Formats: sequence, structure tokens, C-alpha cells
Amino acid sequence: CLSLAHLFGCGKCQQNLGSATITDVHEAQARFDLANAQEIAARSALRIKQRALRNILGTEAGPLSNLTASWKMDPLQPNDVEWWETHAGNKNPAVMIQELALAVASSEIGRQRAGHLPTVDLVASYQDDSSNGSASVGSGSDSTTAMIGVQLRVPLYSGGNTNSREREARLNGETARHDLENARRTAEFDANQAFLGVTDGMSQVQALEQAVISSESALESSRLGWEVGVRTSIDVLNAQQQLYGAHRDLGKARYDAILNLLRLRASVGQLDQSALAEINQWLN
Repeated sequence: CLSLAHLFGCGKCQQNLGSATITDVHEAQARFDLANAQEIAARSALRIKQRALRNILGTEAGPLSNLTASWKMDPLQPNDVEWWETHAGNKNPAVMIQELALAVASSEIGRQRAGHLPTVDLVASYQDDSSNGSASVGSGSDSTTAMIGVQLRVPLYSGGNTNSREREARLNGETARHDLENARRTAEFDANQAFLGVTDGMSQVQALEQAVISSESALESSRLGWEVGVRTSIDVLNAQQQLYGAHRDLGKARYDAILNLLRLRASVGQLDQSALAEINQWLN
């Protein structure tokens, strides 16, 4: 059946055309039911996250701000992953805490080692005694005793207590050293991951912005094609689904890029009020 006249005059073609229309209706109904189920799941997930936010804040959060339509993130300064990794290995709060722990452990080793060394103490005493006389003893007496000297102590053997404490301090020092190295590696890895999340995220945002434009054009073309009869309603639904999916992915990519920027700032110890103020300027 190649001609429109034959298409509308052929009973078999009309039957197939009607079947195709019913199929479109059933497919559209199935997609509607699926979208309805997904909406219910999304609303449930939203309520759970709102409850979690309430637990963090201690009160209802209220309406949350959205990103401005003209939101644009500037390139990272410096745009060098090694710079961020190096600073994360030195300025990360977890690394700095472990550095202090290692310093304390090293001081404890020296303190326990000093248990083997002689000690010199300056000692002094003063005593003043007086007594009153009586009929049997006679007259009273007063005496004053003062002493000052140097006391030397040389530890010979204490049952291995000093050696045991020193070994324990050394083991604690090794643990602190390993914890510091692990914290430094973790900070560098987190900085690397967050850096890639920001740079790749911005590239993804640009690609999805173009995808939204292309999807809008595809939807308009499908609508025009449906009006003239060369596209079906399913084609229009597919184009709408593609457009809404592009908008959803674009929004997620934007927020993911911002979260990775916060993680990157935190990894190098720069997540302060100025960094939060910068993020707040992007919201309305």
C-alpha cells in the first residue's frame, strides 16, 4: 500500500491503522502509570530527605532556594590537580589532627625514655619547735632546724616497667605515623576525586545545556509532525520524555558540580564563610 488513496480505501490497512492507534493508547497509558509510580516514589524520597534535614537543623528548613537561571561556575584557580592534592596533604584538617597526634606520641616516647636517666632534685626543709617549761621539767626550749641539699637518684632496675612503657610509647608512635600517612593519602585522593568532579561536571553541564536545546527542537518537530500526520502521539511523548530527562540531568549535574566544589574546598581546609558566601550568591 503505497498511496494515501489506497491506504484509506483498503480495509486491511484501515484495520492496521486502527490497531496502531489502540497500541499507541495502551503504550501511552502504560507510560502514564509508570510515571505516576515514579512520582510517588520521588515524593516519598523527598519527605525522607526533608526529615533528615530537619534532624540536622533541629527545625523545619522551609522552602529551599534554587540556582539562578544564569548560574555559571568559574574555572578553578589554580586549575591544577597536583596543586590541590599537595595542599590537601598538608592543610586538610584530618591531616593536621594526625600531625598533632604524632607530635604528642613523639613527646611521650622521649618522656618514657627519660625514665632511664638519673634525676637531680633540690630538696629543702625547715622546722621550728618550741616547748613551754613546767614544774617538773624546768624552763622551756626553742629549736629551729633548716636543711637544704641536692638529691641524686640513679634508676638501676624497676622490674622492666620503664622498658615496657617505652616500648608501648614507640608502638603508639608508629601507629600515629601510619595514621598520618593514611590521612594524607585519603585527603589527596578526596581532593583528586573532587577536582575531577568539578572539572568533568562543568563539561557535563555544558553538554546537557546543549542537549536541552536539541531536545526542545526535537519536541517542536515532533509536534508539527503529529499535526500533519507524519508522527504519532508516542513520538511526541518520547520527545517530551527526552526533554524532561535532559532538564533533570542538567539540574543534577549542576548541583553535583557545586557539591564537588564544596568537597574540594573542604579537602584543603578552605571551606569557610567566604566559600559558603560564594555558593549563596548562586541561589535565589
